[in-house]
Amino acid sequence: AGHSSWGWLLCLVNTTMAHAQVQFSAIHGASAAKFDEWSSGLEKQKLRPSFVSVAELKGDPTYAAIAVANKLGHAWAVKRDLTSQEYQQEFLAQNAKGVRPVCVVGYHRGEAVNYAAIFLKDNDKAWIARHGMDAKLNQESLDSLGKLGYRPAQGSAYQAGDGVQFSYVFVKDNVRNWISQSGLTADQFQKLIHEYSKKNVHPISASAYATKNGTRFAAIVAEDARDRTWSTKHHLTPKQYQAYYEE
Repeated sequence: AGHSSWGWLLCLVNTTMAHAQVQFSAIHGASAAKFDEWSSGLEKQKLRPSFVSVAELKGDPTYAAIAVANKLGHAWAVKRDLTSQEYQQEFLAQNAKGVRPVCVVGYHRGEAVNYAAIFLKDNDKAWIARHGMDAKLNQESLDSLGKLGYRPAQGSAYQAGDGVQFSYVFVKDNVRNWISQSGLTADQFQKLIHEYSKKNVHPISASAYATKNGTRFAAIVAEDARDRTWSTKHHLTPKQYQAYYEE
């Protein structure tokens, strides 16, 4: 199986109060240079990055990202193309400054697994981030941290050699109704979203990854007490995504 395909493109959309004007910026299909140009211009727009996704296309990382209003003026940083060791060093350096990861994704850059991450200084003390976990360690983390009141807020699954690795950001809040699953087929992913939407539980994070048996999905769904509309799509081509985005 190949490392990535834009046919896997996922989009999760949340809007706080349908009539409200939401300030944001989004890109997809961007080269590293375009991604850097986009992220370097966010400060002037009073925006901060909130999500990044990376796929390897024709040997090169290709970026999709979302930025939202930075109303409180939080400090932030975005990093890309980090090896596991480089990410760990960056994590420790940012943490020493009181900055935490809010999004961490793994992807292939040639034969190596690399990481892209968004760091935010929001003074949230109740969080835990883990990366490079195999399936067993990922499940153990979900179980043990869940018992301590933590829930996954963002996660990514990605091909690593002949297996799959996981990176997750956990937070501790009052949300108790959540579920995280991986290894889902497209039909199973759709069923998960459909069944939990009936319980006022919606998707907050999703990723697609290659396996020897085809594309699989990892997803996190959680309840949200806020009055929000939401929508989700998967298996979109770039053209289909652009039409969905504009709609």
